Amino acid sequence: MKVSGNMLRVCLTIGIGQLLSLNLAGTGVGSQSLSGMGLLFPTLVNSSLYLCLLLFLIPRFLFQRRKRLYGKWWHYLVCAILDVEANVLVVNAYRYTTIASVMFLDCFSTPASMLLSMIVLGHRYSLSHIIAVGIAVLGMVVLIMFDAGNASSSSVTVFERVVGDLCCITGATLYAVANVFQEALIKAHSTTEYLGMMALFAAPLALVQATFVGEAWAAVHATWTIPGALAWLLFLLCMVIQYSGVPLLLLLSSAAFMNMSFLSSDIWGLVLSVVIFHNSFSLWYLLSAALVFVSLGVFSWRSPKTRARPAKTSGAASPVNDDEASLLGSEVA
Repeated sequence: MKVSGNMLRVCLTIGIGQLLSLNLAGTGVGSQSLSGMGLLFPTLVNSSLYLCLLLFLIPRFLFQRRKRLYGKWWHYLVCAILDVEANVLVVNAYRYTTIASVMFLDCFSTPASMLLSMIVLGHRYSLSHIIAVGIAVLGMVVLIMFDAGNASSSSVTVFERVVGDLCCITGATLYAVANVFQEALIKAHSTTEYLGMMALFAAPLALVQATFVGEAWAAVHATWTIPGALAWLLFLLCMVIQYSGVPLLLLLSSAAFMNMSFLSSDIWGLVLSVVIFHNSFSLWYLLSAALVFVSLGVFSWRSPKTRARPAKTSGAASPVNDDEASLLGSEVA
């Protein structure tokens, strides 16, 4: 039946989104642990992430024996710059402003990705999609108000908070732009090509930045222990899983839905902090989670319409994403 098939698609999309959101929360807990050990080097770990993606994806890309790229090389260069700088800005935001401010300003990525999807991808959102985004933001407001009300007095100055807020909102905007471009490239070309080429440009850029800010020197002279090394490897593994799973979620949904799904990472992070660090639990977490999950169901029940593009008159066939083809093949079967 059409309804049951749509329900299965909605459940699958929400499930994958929440698994990635939980994994994203795990990276937050991991960064907190590494920071306590004095082993948190954000730009350097991003460099390691891009190198890992290269090790896995470049051989697969070469095995396909393609003589040229499906997309233009500078598209991947732009995405690499956006990804690296967004990571740097958001990490620095935590150093200058409060966690509640970062959580609130991070919500900006959802409406920003919707607006960019309308401009770049031609998506048309209905009233139900707009209501769903409003419900999700309301759920985050509930969580932020509780977190801000229970936070201890901060020693952050007004200037530092403004700098942190600007870093966060700029990083959220760059994430939104990167996600929309990523959706366009993945659906038009190949997941393997996108991740491989993006990592190819991002790895040296992140390494240069890590050297410039002194993280590479600090990592060499840090006191490494077995628990610290294992925590670093686990954190890196979570990042690799995150970057590998995002294309699948984009194939099933959109950049706007993905950003909505990742709003719940703050909720999962609080749950993990209760389990791991024995922080206090509140029923406000459940209310916030319920609002976010309801919004995801409302948003994903109807896919956004896409503006029809003029048909190509040339006889050249457009490339088909291997992952998308396998998904379509399984639906037909």
